[in-house]
Amino acid sequence: MHKWSVIFLIRCLPSPYQLRCLATMINGLRRQAIPKNVFLIMAIYIQRKDIPRIDKDYRPPVGANLDTMVTVFYQLVRGANGKTRLDSIMQEDSSFDPVRKKDVIKFFSIIALREEFSAEHHMLLTWGHGAAYGLFYDPGPNFNDMLTIDDLAGAITATFGAKGQKIDVVVMMDCYMQFFDTGYTLHQAGVDFLAASVSGADFLGYNYKKLFGTLFSNPDISPRDLACLAVSSIKDNNLANAALKNELNLATFYTVDLGQYEMLAGYMSELGVTLLAGLPGNVQKIRTARNSCQQIHNFYNLIDFFRFVQGLRSVFGANWQIELIDKILGMPSQFIVASYIGRGLKRGKNQVYPLGYSICIPLQQAPSISFFENFFEPGSPHATPFTRKYKWSAFLQQFYLDCPRTGSARKPPSK
Repeated sequence: MHKWSVIFLIRCLPSPYQLRCLATMINGLRRQAIPKNVFLIMAIYIQRKDIPRIDKDYRPPVGANLDTMVTVFYQLVRGANGKTRLDSIMQEDSSFDPVRKKDVIKFFSIIALREEFSAEHHMLLTWGHGAAYGLFYDPGPNFNDMLTIDDLAGAITATFGAKGQKIDVVVMMDCYMQFFDTGYTLHQAGVDFLAASVSGADFLGYNYKKLFGTLFSNPDISPRDLACLAVSSIKDNNLANAALKNELNLATFYTVDLGQYEMLAGYMSELGVTLLAGLPGNVQKIRTARNSCQQIHNFYNLIDFFRFVQGLRSVFGANWQIELIDKILGMPSQFIVASYIGRGLKRGKNQVYPLGYSICIPLQQAPSISFFENFFEPGSPHATPFTRKYKWSAFLQQFYLDCPRTGSARKPPSK
């Protein structure tokens, strides 16, 4: 059996910048020598006319519409001359879109789990826009426009899990994906480590040269070490790529051990029960704690969970729920195994950056309804496994109802 299979799931929209970043990543991989016991396979959703930017040998079907979005499937292989090239491993498919669970299942089952690609370990790298609990998000609040993490986890379970295999590491080149429910759901699907950004990120954020150079030179690397390297090597990318410096200066990436998430879920549920018991009398204190902490994305109502807990201690006093709060605030040192915190976030006296994962605590904004209400309502078809199993969501629902109505309707973000 081979050591590693690396699976890329990429959705490149018709954007000059996205295309340039994708070409930069793939061309960088081409310049490295891939060992025989490591596989790199890709599903790339892309506009047909842009494919020659990543594959100069590509020829479209006769009479094909060049503006059509299609998915092409490749393996990076080392030729007899020692050079790495893209080899097509399945016919292009204009009906395949990675926002659909059934298509991801098709890719995993028909290609990634081929006998010839069998490996001891698997790493999944997703590449596209992110929405905390959804991948490949296009503007608009339509859940058909993204692959929810429920969908991704279901695809993993239906394919790798059904064959007694697992994806050890997930690396996400998608914004805002270091969200608690995302990690918890992937943990339920058997994933051990998640590397992702808490905040926004750039498509060139990861140091692909160092990440894959290390994997290729040391295929015996453990899943934990490879997952850690995905994040710890970003600092070298910051120094090497001037164009990325400003973007990475304000970014925060973490690699987390998902094996700790059941314990975290229990602590969060216990905190939720405590906060719920204090409503509606304590709504203003809770709101003060929420608004005083790190705001990660205003429309998504994403905040840093651990800054929020610090805020609760500040408004309720140092002796409030001291044992539980101490346990929660001690958890980052246990579940975070690698970190990258942009230099711009650590300057000056008031250093404010996410201390771990994000959560959603919505405020009522009349007449709009939070985009994430779909995830924290237990009766919603999009309710996350964490919502369905634990009591944190009961606090969220009541707090949302008790908060004063302020503000005005807002539109979904453009990306």
